Amino acid sequence: MLKLNRLAPGALYSIKLFQKKGYIRSLYGMYMLFALLLIWDSIYLIAFPPAVMAAWTIFVCAGVFVIKHTIDNHSTGMLSLYLILAFIWWSATIFGTGGWESPIFYFAGIPLILYALSGSLLLNTAGALIYGNTVLFSGIFMFPESSDFILPLSIIGVNVLTIAGGFLISYALHHYEKTFSNLKEKVYTDYLTGLYNREGFLKAWGNRRPKRGIFAVMDLNQFKQINDNLGHHTGDKVLQQVGSGLKRELPDSAIVGRIGGDEFILYLPHAVNLEAEQQKVETIVAQAGETIGISLTTSVGMLFVSPKSGSFRELYKTADENMYHHKKASRPAIKDMV
Repeated sequence: MLKLNRLAPGALYSIKLFQKKGYIRSLYGMYMLFALLLIWDSIYLIAFPPAVMAAWTIFVCAGVFVIKHTIDNHSTGMLSLYLILAFIWWSATIFGTGGWESPIFYFAGIPLILYALSGSLLLNTAGALIYGNTVLFSGIFMFPESSDFILPLSIIGVNVLTIAGGFLISYALHHYEKTFSNLKEKVYTDYLTGLYNREGFLKAWGNRRPKRGIFAVMDLNQFKQINDNLGHHTGDKVLQQVGSGLKRELPDSAIVGRIGGDEFILYLPHAVNLEAEQQKVETIVAQAGETIGISLTTSVGMLFVSPKSGSFRELYKTADENMYHHKKASRPAIKDMV
């Protein structure tokens, strides 16, 4: 399935750069200048009927709203559709104004360059199909009367190179994104359990900006004894089983991480019952212990998240204190299971 926000990654990166540098107004200004020049050239070069010219002017000016939608939603779906429609307009105009001898035949380079810079395989494929068919069929059915083919053929050659360059950029950007995504996953993932590590959890928390739910900190009781008596290999298996159980049994909307040693951290966005969620976590941990033949328990510190909750640091401190109160009160033992 196509992700609408990733249809034109190059365009998205460019917009993010403009935002980061504070140049969004400059982006709008550049587009308005381009739009005015495009409308002026359309009036000067081709005598469109007033209704057609009005529709074209509205379409070009609508680009401002397309840019705003892209900035606000970080999605390039509408932008990609807009650029394809603009090129279809160019193609239709070519057939209505003389084919290769049309005054706007040479304008194809503008959308093709934009397609190439977008880094979008979809846009470059659409551009290649629209341009190729327009050149082919206008050349067949509207063969130019002039004997000078050098200029149009030169322009066609340049545009074909632009299309090829666009495909190369798309491939390179796709390869870069795939590599970067793999590296980012390693940076934010705990190597042993596959859960978030500390940095990954903090990033997911910051992206989510939780306002409701339950926040929890938990560790495994007497985990040091497992490592000392049964070996670190068994300790690693325990952590892996607990991580797998949390990932499997908790909702997909939950944020789950291992932030060091035997300490795990949880955010359950839709949870409303502390006792029920604590019991669920304790059951998950007990079942993880059973799979490798030991009796395993956990201490959990939980609290509700609300719009009035403090910072992440404050939530963590309170949950951590609750966990140690729980640990002190339960004083569980770990026994080998027979």
